[in-house]
Amino acid sequence: MAYWVQSPSLPAMRRLLLVGVLGLALLATACGESTEGRYDADLYRAACARCHGGEGQGGRGPAIGTPDSNAATTLTDDQIRGVIRVGPGRMPAWPQLEDDQVASLVAHLRLLQAGEEPCVEEEPVCDF
Repeated sequence: MAYWVQSPSLPAMRRLLLVGVLGLALLATACGESTEGRYDADLYRAACARCHGGEGQGGRGPAIGTPDSNAATTLTDDQIRGVIRVGPGRMPAWPQLEDDQVASLVAHLRLLQAGEEPCVEEEPVCDF
């Protein structure tokens, strides 16, 4: 006895694909912390630490906050800003960050690379 299963139509497959993509996007958003109103170490913890480690020592992503972390120490500040915005390779892009947030991430990263204590104030940008 043979059973024939009718293939879904192309519009039905497109709807299913759209629902799947939207579901994954929602899941990815729900798993991340909000970056709104965050700066410096607080923003780093919300956006970067999950992959690059709490002190930039690396993990799923490369080490970026140690003096010998070639992944970031050889880059200029402008290049790091571009990496944050574009997210090359497996790194997610962060186009939603404001320019001052990106600048605070670069400054925080440079503090980590220099081995200095990071700024943990609650104010938007620390006085360096």
